Amino acid sequence: MKKQLVLSCIIAIILLSGCSNTNNINPTDANTAINESKNLFNFGEISSKTDTAPSPEKMLREISNFVIADIWNVGFVDVISYTRSGTSSTGASMDIDFTIEQLGKAMEEKKEYDTYMNELDIKYDSIKKIWAKLSPEIDLLYKQIQETPPKANDNSLKLDAGKFNQYSEAFSKEVNDLAKL
Repeated sequence: MKKQLVLSCIIAIILLSGCSNTNNINPTDANTAINESKNLFNFGEISSKTDTAPSPEKMLREISNFVIADIWNVGFVDVISYTRSGTSSTGASMDIDFTIEQLGKAMEEKKEYDTYMNELDIKYDSIKKIWAKLSPEIDLLYKQIQETPPKANDNSLKLDAGKFNQYSEAFSKEVNDLAKL
C-alpha cells in the first residue's frame, strides 16, 4: 500500500510539473492532470477493496510462519530461555513482561487462524488434523505462562515444548509439501 502511495505521488508530481510551464498554460490539460492524479491517489483504495482473498496455500504459509516467528521465536523459546538463564534465547537481556504482552497479542491473532483452519475444505484435512493438535498445545503452553509468570533463573515454570515442536514441524512440513504439488 505504501509503495502504491509513493508511486502515485511520483506520477502526480510528474503530471503536475508538466502543467507548470507558464508560457503555454492550457486549463484543460491542467485539469486533466489534476483529475488523473486524484484517480491515482484513489487507486490503492479501489484495488484493496476489489482484491480477492489469498489462496489457502498462501494463508497456510502465513499461518506456518506465524507459528514459527510469533509464537515460538518471539514467545515460547524466549520465555523458556529466560526461566533457565535470565536472558533471551540469543543470550541478550530481555523484558519478560513485554515478551508476554507480545505473545498475548499473537494469541489473539491465533484465534483468527483457528477460525480459518476450521473453515478449510476437505482437501486440507491432513493439515487440519495437525492444526487440531498444534493449536491446543499452543493454548496449553500459553496458559501455563499465564498461571505461573516466568521469573529469571526460576525453574518453577515447567514449559515442555516437545509436543509443540513435534506438531509445529509436522505442520510446516505439510504446508511446504503443498507448494510442491
